[in-house]
Amino acid sequence: MAARPGLALVRASVLVLFALAATLAGCGSGDEPAGSAPAKPPEQTAEQAPAEETTQVVPEEETRAAGEAARTATVRLSGTEGTVYAGNYGNLDSSEYAEGVLEGEPIEFEVDMRDSGFDVVTASFTKPATSDTGLLAVEILSDGEVVAEQDVETQYGALSLTWSSEG
Repeated sequence: MAARPGLALVRASVLVLFALAATLAGCGSGDEPAGSAPAKPPEQTAEQAPAEETTQVVPEEETRAAGEAARTATVRLSGTEGTVYAGNYGNLDSSEYAEGVLEGEPIEFEVDMRDSGFDVVTASFTKPATSDTGLLAVEILSDGEVVAEQDVETQYGALSLTWSSEG
């Protein structure tokens, strides 16, 4: 008698299921009987226990050598009292916007420079007032000495200075 085609498919499926079951049954380590819970790991002593990771944030001031100050530069604006100014100052990492009206004393902005390596200080200011013909001057100072300067008196005058910490 000839085997029916559907019966052959069922037999093949049953064989595949048995092979799969036999493979999965061998997945244990063999140390524990089938169906038992996994063994507990041995207890660790305090000396063997892994150390907990801790992260400590050290303030920038503490990472410098004793007596070593942060590197800074100063951008100074001065000129005719009542002169309106607007602009940016900063370094390679960031810049700040400032605007206002000059009064009797110069206005100073401190720029924090990178602790090591090369840095650039920039200052770009304009006189945005329509009828302003007063003097606007900008200076960049390093260690108290003027290292770059520029001034303008014309209406809508613009100033742009750049100074490198490496000279």
